[in-house]
Amino acid sequence: MKFKYIFPLIASSLLVLSSCDDNLMEWEKDPDHGAVTGAELPLELVEKISRYEPLKSYTNFVLGNGIGADLYMSDAAYRKIVNENFDEVTPGYAMKHGAMVNAKGEINFTTIDAFIAETKKAGLTVFGHTLVWHSNQNASYLNGLIAPTVIPGSSGTNILDVAGLKSGAFTNWSRNNPGKGITVIDNAGLASATKAIQLAASATSAQPYSLQLTSPNVPIVTGHNYEISF
Repeated sequence: MKFKYIFPLIASSLLVLSSCDDNLMEWEKDPDHGAVTGAELPLELVEKISRYEPLKSYTNFVLGNGIGADLYMSDAAYRKIVNENFDEVTPGYAMKHGAMVNAKGEINFTTIDAFIAETKKAGLTVFGHTLVWHSNQNASYLNGLIAPTVIPGSSGTNILDVAGLKSGAFTNWSRNNPGKGITVIDNAGLASATKAIQLAASATSAQPYSLQLTSPNVPIVTGHNYEISF
């Protein structure tokens, strides 16, 4: 039967395939050869490639590509290939948050302005990268926006008389131009179960001085250092 010839053939084919899989080709640049150029391609292949139109001519839609902005700006050959074959480009990193925003939240448009100017000359449109990405955000700046405000404690003895505030009687404190009212509110302070002063403006409180609360005089000694905290 012919099957006895088919099975050995299949087995030998599998053996060849497994052998190929274990001996993958390793590509590397020949140090004695230098860069490979188009001049080394067979003439027949060069002529065949030359008959192809740019990639964008084979589509009826906007053909875009993700590219490296720095490489596009610095490598003329790379830039020529992109310009000839695509309608639109998206920079792979240059328009991301991490590339443009520094630790102070300032946006640096230098690189991307130059990139857009260059692509515009080539007739390309630029599709900006995603606004939010799984990485490449400036974490130090963003984390700083949600960091808690640390209010340090006093470094010395408080010499301001706040007894009138704690009692709510405003003893030794002057409520000048009180507007709709200056009062002490329970459980409204920065910490739990603490008080806060509420100054409510009225319709006639048009100027900064129209609502004032004056503290008692603070005794000071010449030559001493004092700390004021809010």
